Amino acid sequence: MINILKSKNNPFHLFLVWITLTSTAPFIFYSWPYHPYKYLAFGCLATMFIFLIDKKGKYLNKNIILIFLIQIIFFSVISFLYSAFRYINNVIQLISCMIIFSYINQYIGFKNFAKSYVIIMILMGIGGTITFFLHILIGIKPFFEVQYSATGTTYFLGLTSTNVFANVGSFRFLRFSGFFDEPGAFAMYSLFALLMNKIYYNNKKYELLLIATTIFTFSLAYYILIVVYFILFYNKIKYLKYYIFVTFIIMMLFLYLSNYNGDNQSIRYVKRYTVGRLEITDEGRLRGDNRSRKADIDREVFLNNFYWGDVVGSNVSGANVYSVLASHGIFGAMFYYLLIFYFVFLLFRYSKINNIYLKVMILVLANVFHRPEFVHPFMIISLYTLFKEMEYNELQQNAIKRQ
Repeated sequence: MINILKSKNNPFHLFLVWITLTSTAPFIFYSWPYHPYKYLAFGCLATMFIFLIDKKGKYLNKNIILIFLIQIIFFSVISFLYSAFRYINNVIQLISCMIIFSYINQYIGFKNFAKSYVIIMILMGIGGTITFFLHILIGIKPFFEVQYSATGTTYFLGLTSTNVFANVGSFRFLRFSGFFDEPGAFAMYSLFALLMNKIYYNNKKYELLLIATTIFTFSLAYYILIVVYFILFYNKIKYLKYYIFVTFIIMMLFLYLSNYNGDNQSIRYVKRYTVGRLEITDEGRLRGDNRSRKADIDREVFLNNFYWGDVVGSNVSGANVYSVLASHGIFGAMFYYLLIFYFVFLLFRYSKINNIYLKVMILVLANVFHRPEFVHPFMIISLYTLFKEMEYNELQQNAIKRQ
């Protein structure tokens, strides 16, 4: 039985990894009543570690191991010097990443993991889209709701969850989140799935499903980035007719919603979360901009704590372009983004690498600009999976040079 479980193609390994990843943030399951997320995650990681001890072979590229060790040492030292024990969480997350990375590398393979990632995001997208239309047409009630933060409530709706849910008489609307904490998070990871599909499989059906379903998250950042995606990957003359058709449809919808002043509350809510988010407020901000105020606060925190940031983190708003700088300062941010720096270095060092990685990096950096924090394993593993093939190419080139 043990030997069967150790076989590389056994679906048990993939199941174990996904149970681990979905037991913690950014997935919302951990906030559900009676969910044993701490014990479940620890048990899964312990199981992986036991399997890895008994498995011979190379776990990770030495450069990746070195990066993680440098980050672990940095966060540990800062935690000790400033008694900032929130950094211990970073250390735990990085150790978890090393275990999960090694386990995927030994028992699953990142290409297989990428396919499972894409399929899971597609399934969540389909579930969310079905729920969106069911709610608009006939109305549905949450199975339960959970307060997952001081300001956020998540509603479990069966095929999806959301923190933007309205059901007042004939007025029905939602922005689905999949099983993440909010719609923008689903939109970001759906974009990562889109890029993984482009790198590993380039499956047009997967691509269409990911793009079409994620539209109903009503994420302004997603709408902008998906336009950039098409410009980067479909910039040939033969696609011009499709651009004209899609632009025409968007313009018609934009004009309709912009000029709609009727009494249908559902349409008014759709207007609010689409064209309404592009309106300019009296303060000179986009109405859909929910980060610039936080950015103003964190910019001040950063300028007042330029080198090492607000180590305690009590004054940091988070979820904006300055949040990492405010938390860690200019020097701490260099350690924080070490993995990104490594991939950028590889990208520009090896000019023969397919320029697909340059396009992927542009979209990843745009997401980092929009959502700069990533300390939990799912985000880090998502980034590593995107650039794993580039790293493999680098290792192959080095081996050829040595020979």
